[in-house]
Amino acid sequence: MIEINLVPDIKIEFLRSQRLRARVIALSVVVSLIAIGAVVALAMYAGTQAIRNALDDSQIKSEAAKLNSNNPDLTKLVTIQNQLNIISDLNSNKLVSSRIFDLLSAINPASPSPNHISVSTVSLDPSNTAITIEGSADAGFNGADGFKKTILNTNVQYTQNGQTATTPLSNSVTVSNTSLGMDSSGKTVLRFTLMFTYPSQLFSNDVSSVTVQSPTGAVDVTDSQAGVPSSLFSQPAGSLKGGN
Repeated sequence: MIEINLVPDIKIEFLRSQRLRARVIALSVVVSLIAIGAVVALAMYAGTQAIRNALDDSQIKSEAAKLNSNNPDLTKLVTIQNQLNIISDLNSNKLVSSRIFDLLSAINPASPSPNHISVSTVSLDPSNTAITIEGSADAGFNGADGFKKTILNTNVQYTQNGQTATTPLSNSVTVSNTSLGMDSSGKTVLRFTLMFTYPSQLFSNDVSSVTVQSPTGAVDVTDSQAGVPSSLFSQPAGSLKGGN
């Protein structure tokens, strides 16, 4: 049997191309419709979220107004909570002022040393990192001068962030208001006021292993928990008759 192909090959290829084009167009229409649907859905979702946010904001403001009207002290409570949030910073920045007692013991030689100073009052000024001492010296001007030199030759050793460092206790010491007086035993003494600046690490809560190294010895002042020694302070000397 003999078959004769009446459709040329080029016609067959053309028909195949027509069918392929129709399929591509149909698929493109379907993809476009899906994309348009997704865009419409996203727009509706965004609009819904905007409406919900507006409603939530309105409800929050309404409830906040009710809360404030029913709790007039709410502002104080919020302030206290804010303070609790920064309590760690407050703790790290607080001064360990109790170290001053061991500091005095380190820089003041024990009696009956001729350079021993009878301390009557001590003032700590953190804003200016200064300490003011009012006292009297049995050895007169030599005793006050010896006390000053002891401070100038004293160092503070401390550990901060794992690093150990040493710094002078003070580079500035002044003696003023000197006058002769009489102590409780009737002995003539030199009354004076001494002021010196100190390094900020001395009373810092961020440092550890704080040691005062004076010519009279080294004293660990890290945790001063022993209290104030009764021998550390004495009654201020009185004025001599006819004196200042």
